[in-house]
Amino acid sequence: LFSEKAESYANIEMIYGSELRSIDRVGDKVRVRAGKFEKAREFYPDLIVGADGLNSEVRKVCSQWSSDPTSFDPVQMASPSTGLQYKMIKLPPKFPLGRGEKVKYSEGTQAYAIYSNVKDSKRRGKLGLLPVAQEDAPRTANVIQKDDHMVWKLNDGGEVLEWLQE
Repeated sequence: LFSEKAESYANIEMIYGSELRSIDRVGDKVRVRAGKFEKAREFYPDLIVGADGLNSEVRKVCSQWSSDPTSFDPVQMASPSTGLQYKMIKLPPKFPLGRGEKVKYSEGTQAYAIYSNVKDSKRRGKLGLLPVAQEDAPRTANVIQKDDHMVWKLNDGGEVLEWLQE
């Protein structure tokens, strides 16, 4: 959702699938070098969002530069997912993202969060889809719900499809 919103602004450039080479200070600016092999590039951003995982290089550099390095330490908290169950649903490589004549279809390189319009919390659906490397590969949607949700009572693909279309 963050990336979708950010991409709607003309002055924001999102860079995907790139390796961080270095972050350093150059005067009063921050220089970032990123890329793979001959496609490496250098730029001076106003903002860096370090979405580079648990062993974040961005966090490591910010910690080194900070007067309070511990402010960049990962925080451990109790999991709000207690009592949740997890299930995967297999979807075709490109599936409709709506209904009607001008419906758009999913792209394999994009992540999606799909929410149902159902109000009843024991029937409401929410699917999370991660990007896939191969455009023509089947997709999997992750369903994460409490153990009393009706999705765990569905017996076959037809019942799952009916639930998704509510």
